[in-house]
Parts: sequence; C-alpha cells; structure tokens
Amino acid sequence: MSAYRHDYVAPSLAMAGSSKSAASSSIMAGGVYFTKANPGRWAKKVDGHLPNIEVLKSDGDTVVKIVTAHEMNCHGHNIVKHIVLDGGFKFIAEHMFDPAKDKAPISEISVGDYRFELRFF
Repeated sequence: MSAYRHDYVAPSLAMAGSSKSAASSSIMAGGVYFTKANPGRWAKKVDGHLPNIEVLKSDGDTVVKIVTAHEMNCHGHNIVKHIVLDGGFKFIAEHMFDPAKDKAPISEISVGDYRFELRFF
C-alpha cells in the first residue's frame, strides 16, 4: 500500500479539523465536535486528542489510518473510538478500542472506493 492524500478525500477531524475543510468552519465546530482550529473547551488538550490521518490507496481500496497520540490504560481516560462519516455527517464506519488490549488508539478503516469528503471523529 502506498500512502498519499487524495484531493477527493478531504479530511476534516473532530478534535483535529483541517482549516481547509467545511467541518472546521461549521457552526458546530467547537461545540458539538472539536477541531484544531476550534478546540472549544479542549484547547489545552489538543495535542493528545488530535488524530493524525493518513489515506492509503491500493488496488481500488482506500483505507484511512487514524492515529491519536493519547495513552491507553485500563484505569484512566482513554480514546473510546474513531468514527468515519461522509461529508453530510452520515455514518460510514467506526473502530472501538479496548483499553485492556489496545496499546494505542490506532485504527485502519476501509472506505472502499468512496471518493468524496470524509469526516473523522
């Protein structure tokens, strides 16, 4: 799999929004969900909650790799899941984490041949 960004997959992230995306400029940013540009009450915790998005393309399949630089432990605050939505906020997929098993909040989610804007939470 080679890693590269696509013009047709425009990442916009909850707690990591791209300033180029519609999600960052939405009136919901900073209230309903949080972006880098609009972190709301999480302004001091952006670094540990800011997902890194990588789009991997191979043989007609697109996989989104989401990594959040946040520790996972059985007895504390953890990242619960990564969610992928389309540009209209419709559900595409999610990956749930188990802090007893997962060492880090990393997910690879296939979005098949989806070619439009995606949002990551």
